[in-house]
Amino acid sequence: MRRFAAWALIVAKAAIVVVAKKEAIEIDETALPPFEAFIADVGLGEHLPRLQRRGYDRTRQLLKWGRSEVQLLRTELNFSQEVGATLLERLDDLKARATKRQSGAASDELAALREERDALTYGRLVVNRSMASFDYKRAWFGAALPHAHLGLLRAVPTDACRPLAASYEGKIVLADRGGCDFVTKAWHAHAKKARALIVVNKEGQLFERPASGHATDATVAPTPDTLAVAMVDAAAGPALAAVATAPLVNNKNLLETLSRADRRMIRDAARRNLEATDAVDARFVPLRCRAGEPECKPLLPDELELPANVDSGYVFVAQEDDNNSSPVEFVAASWGGVVPTALLPLVRAVPGDLCAPPPNWVCRWLGFFCSVSGAAEFASAAPGAAILAARGNCDFRSKASHAAALGGAALIIAQTNDDEPLLRMGVRTPPLPPAIPAVLIDRCGGAVLMRALDASSSSSAAPRVRLTAANPGFAHQWLELESIGGKWAEDDAAAQLQLQRHEAKNLDSPTRLEWLRRSFANRTGTTCQEGDGGVCAAEGRPQDASF
Repeated sequence: MRRFAAWALIVAKAAIVVVAKKEAIEIDETALPPFEAFIADVGLGEHLPRLQRRGYDRTRQLLKWGRSEVQLLRTELNFSQEVGATLLERLDDLKARATKRQSGAASDELAALREERDALTYGRLVVNRSMASFDYKRAWFGAALPHAHLGLLRAVPTDACRPLAASYEGKIVLADRGGCDFVTKAWHAHAKKARALIVVNKEGQLFERPASGHATDATVAPTPDTLAVAMVDAAAGPALAAVATAPLVNNKNLLETLSRADRRMIRDAARRNLEATDAVDARFVPLRCRAGEPECKPLLPDELELPANVDSGYVFVAQEDDNNSSPVEFVAASWGGVVPTALLPLVRAVPGDLCAPPPNWVCRWLGFFCSVSGAAEFASAAPGAAILAARGNCDFRSKASHAAALGGAALIIAQTNDDEPLLRMGVRTPPLPPAIPAVLIDRCGGAVLMRALDASSSSSAAPRVRLTAANPGFAHQWLELESIGGKWAEDDAAAQLQLQRHEAKNLDSPTRLEWLRRSFANRTGTTCQEGDGGVCAAEGRPQDASF
């Protein structure tokens, strides 16, 4: 789903009550600093001309920016994570100082919703840049779940059964189930001033609310009352563990605490290029479930509008002058995996469909007995890279499993024909694929990436790509287009109106325009020739694409 708000329309009644009693939000512009001064103060002075060219000239305009907008801006302007954090902090401060207060009635309604929210015990954990969100169940003990984005960090040791080694102040601690009781884990997280503890369930164990248990004298065991505690299902573990470990690797803290880290954390860090992933934030979104209602829903207005996951985005090929090329549109897989922030080397899968298991050690190290030519070189280049593979010949789980086993940081799957729309990849039966970010692009996009690989074949350096999440996402627009295929009106005039209506909705996407026009042409048996520049051509799309 595009947003939590799309899960059910019934929640509109509650939201309307709040909105109807609110006064119009007003901004006191006298409390805002001059635009140029603010931009310079947060460390973006060198980017002022580019911001002005994009239409920004008043500080008031920046108050609409949130975490997602700043992340996209950071990708475009290439400023540091520290500058981004400073920008968000200053914007929050400006909003608090310059926004006039709501009416008392609206505040009372919102307070009632917050109180009801804090009593809910089930919800979804939303992770920044993640392709999936994750079910959680709140513990029977502990504080209410925070209403904020918090950093997510892996426990060291990973079961949190001994005092924690790293710094967790104000963060969410991710710990594995087992080794000790839930209360012991909670006290260790509390001792490090963490805001919350998430326990990852084990395969085969009942997914239920963590309980405090009782001491031997039948009295309730004391628990920290300022720490929120929840459990996520075992299927969420690999995706959350990868991103929660990344900050330890990036900050070099992992090497300093190996004596306290178990072997699994070290192995996970070595297997994948975790440095390609910056630290991520996570947020608990409690959901209210009622009999007779088709979906569980968030209560608070800001949580209703929170994107549940990354469903789509763009692949950029980095140019020699460090500017970005025209983007290649992607839709994301429906399982776990966080969109990496770093530039990644791009490598072509061997075999091209990535349906063969990774080569054995004899092939990798000695170059003998390789089942496919080039397998050893591919296995050497794959760790930490974005792997480009063709769709078909095996399922998505197999491709993702092979890419993850090779240590790939991302998997890009290209369509091999033009008739299939871009729809989110899923799996029919458990288990879920490994937590590698996987995306699907069209055949023409695959050809663009292949050209980049061919152009770099004469040099020793692989081309680099960056994956950027779209906000808002556009996977739902592909679903709408998919519903059209084969259902064009029989009357020519009516079909032409259909085409024009859907073209107007997708003017921002050459990829969708081309697919739409191709589908329309197929209705009448018209063929779209490569390079014809005619009915199927869309501006910005190469017409001699092959993959």
